[in-house]
Amino acid sequence: MKDIVIPVLAAIALFLVWNGRQVARFEDGEALQGDRVPPDVTQVILEKVQGSDPNIVPIETLFINHAGDGVYNSRFMFFNTKGFFGSQYDVQAKVNANGSVQIMSQTESARADYSRAYKPDQYRPWTSVQDSLDAQFSAALKNPVTGPPLESYKPTLR
Repeated sequence: MKDIVIPVLAAIALFLVWNGRQVARFEDGEALQGDRVPPDVTQVILEKVQGSDPNIVPIETLFINHAGDGVYNSRFMFFNTKGFFGSQYDVQAKVNANGSVQIMSQTESARADYSRAYKPDQYRPWTSVQDSLDAQFSAALKNPVTGPPLESYKPTLR
């Protein structure tokens, strides 16, 4: 049995090494990735979006893609500190060489539906509560729940 364990463990280790993630190449201390967006560009776009509404705070950058000619397509999640809710925006922005940003379009991509949100109970007079309970009770008496007779259950302990 011990003779089989060692080759199986070696085979698993080789499988994990050959099928592992590819190691990123580095140049000048930074990882090389295809068409990456510098963090400064993300920052100036976020600052411009926040300038339109000072109550929003960025939570997460979902994606930001370079579309060419200084145009970036992105999606950000924000937290509204005044209303205490989250918002998700699709932003298309043009970043000029001098660092100025022009928001070309900004749309809310995920819209919350608050019409079905929790609504607290409201005061009702006791007569309406009693009438509702009476109606439920009479409906339950008209349609009784039927089940198998008690004799059909086999007792486990006697």
